[in-house]
Amino acid sequence: MKTLLVLLPVFLLACNGSMPVSAPACGYDAFQPSPYDHTLDVVSEPFVVREFRGSLLVSETADGTSPPGISPRLDLDARLELHGPNGFAAFVPIADDGKFEFGRLPSGQYCFKLSAVALRTVIARVVIDSGALPEQRIVMRMRFE
Repeated sequence: MKTLLVLLPVFLLACNGSMPVSAPACGYDAFQPSPYDHTLDVVSEPFVVREFRGSLLVSETADGTSPPGISPRLDLDARLELHGPNGFAAFVPIADDGKFEFGRLPSGQYCFKLSAVALRTVIARVVIDSGALPEQRIVMRMRFE
């Protein structure tokens, strides 16, 4: 029931006509399952960027300290799955320093799922727009469960 409530706003957005017909489905079921998927966070506002590139940061623990053996960047096995218009789907590599990018993509709406060991899975939307500011990047902060 918890997952259904989290995904309800995404479902309503897809059904109210504000997304083009060719836009990807951004619900959890649209992505391949990962053994790391336990708790789901859905980012409500889309990132608007020229290119699909950015960085992944790991949040500190609730008491403000970094977990043992984990840097503020990424020392975990993370997986980024990207979906786009007309059935486009790809896995995007994430470098050891947490940076990721996927070359040039046509303008349009995309969504992605980030999952990693011991971190909350994140689903977010991205709008690739040539009019976006060149310095805009996707910065994702994943939290520990």
